[in-house]
Amino acid sequence: MIEESNKQTGSLGVKFVAEFFNMLMAYQRIYINLSKGGVLSNDAVVQIEEAFLLKLVTEWEVFSYNILTYCVSLDTKKLSKNLDLTLPSAITFDNAQAIINGMNFTSFSNIKELNVIAKGILVSKFNPFQQFLRPMTKHINEAIIIRNYIAHKSNSSKQKLLKVYRAYGIRKFVEPGEFLQIVRDFKIKTFSFSSLCYMIFMSVAVITLRLIDRNIYNLAFPDDKTPYEMGIAKMYIMFNHLSQYKDPDFPANF
Repeated sequence: MIEESNKQTGSLGVKFVAEFFNMLMAYQRIYINLSKGGVLSNDAVVQIEEAFLLKLVTEWEVFSYNILTYCVSLDTKKLSKNLDLTLPSAITFDNAQAIINGMNFTSFSNIKELNVIAKGILVSKFNPFQQFLRPMTKHINEAIIIRNYIAHKSNSSKQKLLKVYRAYGIRKFVEPGEFLQIVRDFKIKTFSFSSLCYMIFMSVAVITLRLIDRNIYNLAFPDDKTPYEMGIAKMYIMFNHLSQYKDPDFPANF
């Protein structure tokens, strides 16, 4: 099914978007099902919030690496200039991966570092990372800091986490899972930081799809007036057939 889908779309990049998108949907659904109705204690919900943020950020890092590699393979002009090498104008994903890994272009701890790498090896036409708005990148950076504390619990990661807390008016330490649940008023609307991260990562998937395969994107968003929720619903239907991950709750009649 995946090979057939790739032939139809002509894009390994669409497969990467599909996998990221489907994982986001799955995590969100599982979290909602577990946390609603008082099934779990507050302490358990805190732990789940932390676990899901860790998973979301990890999936985003894998997705970013895959898309970076894929976009390098589409046009090597910038990479050739950076490395002072003569390369074919386009190369396979595997070859791009070998070069990127060999040159250690895989390590980034925040959006700024990712953008520096992307600008150094991607032509503007195939650089989705430059499309992400500053508010999006700000909150992704905050999510990375929270993830780092959850994963390491070091003193330095705690100090960085406390700095994030202070930006939101929190002066004392609380567990990251508690912080993620706090509902506050963002510029878009009122929701928790956890929900905000989900929305931002979903927007990352949509924006990336728009750049790497406009035809597939247009199937979900035919024009600028298409409601965002409707476009996401169409992506959900399309992407369940393009990803290794199969949603067990996917309607059988599709």
